[in-house]
Amino acid sequence: MEYPYEQVMMERETQIFMLMPSVEYISMHWHDRLELILVLDGNVRLTVEKDVYDLQTLDLVVVNADEIHGVEARGHNRLIIMQIPVKFLESVDPDAAKECFMRFLSAEGDVTSADKIRKRMIEMLILADKNKPFDHIKIHSLCLDILYLLLKGFRTSSNRGCFGKKKNDRSRLNRMIQYIQDHFSYPITLADLAKQEGLSRSYVSRYFRKHMGISFMSYLKGVRLEHALRMLIGSDWSITDIALQSGFSNLTTFHNLFKTTFHKTPHQYRKQARSHQPPKVQQSGGRMYHYEEQVDIDVLEKVYAQLANDKD
Repeated sequence: MEYPYEQVMMERETQIFMLMPSVEYISMHWHDRLELILVLDGNVRLTVEKDVYDLQTLDLVVVNADEIHGVEARGHNRLIIMQIPVKFLESVDPDAAKECFMRFLSAEGDVTSADKIRKRMIEMLILADKNKPFDHIKIHSLCLDILYLLLKGFRTSSNRGCFGKKKNDRSRLNRMIQYIQDHFSYPITLADLAKQEGLSRSYVSRYFRKHMGISFMSYLKGVRLEHALRMLIGSDWSITDIALQSGFSNLTTFHNLFKTTFHKTPHQYRKQARSHQPPKVQQSGGRMYHYEEQVDIDVLEKVYAQLANDKD
């Protein structure tokens, strides 16, 4: 399964991935990484398996490895997304890689420890931005401290997806997702996917919904929306051409889905995006994020100050 986030920091031994994006839409996906999401500002809707969380400023969430999840904007937002590979957890402590963590740290477990995790995530990004000699040692230390805090205060006995999917299920889902990613611009159907797998249409329909938490068609629409978003910002193509190149059968279908999802038309979205200073765009596997890098440190320091009661 390809990872949806650009690698913006891989500090020697730590092998961690961090990003500070403003997210529009990330379709349902999974990976073999522990993921922490901290909302610095704004609102997003996070779906994990069959649970939905409407997150706001300072909310902190853990997505366990192999849990299927997706993110949708609820207005302006700025996040810190941190991913820690399972292999790194295993290198630290084999037992740590087997643990399952509480999901919504803002409402569960030790509040003081949750604030410490928030601060350490912010510190890691500030250090990465400064990029001074030997800062990678401190970053490594902060990452280990986050893991320690999670293990001490936020473990759960639940086994909801934390110990990985069965190998056969993972392989089949990977093939299905890859087929959709490769063919979303064509008029593919559930029957086409079933034919690829040599299975009945009804079985694939049930299987996809069971393991992805959404229907085949909902997932396909999400992938097409991601592609359209990227093209709206990164190209001068007409909205009709973008709709067709993204796999939508006509402009009306695209327009209605876009407005339902983002509460504005594609034209309004493009106009609004272009009325501001052109943001940096990060692309990976069709997924899109944009942010104004100049204000990142200011935002980080502002949020860090709000957490000043952590006296450790």
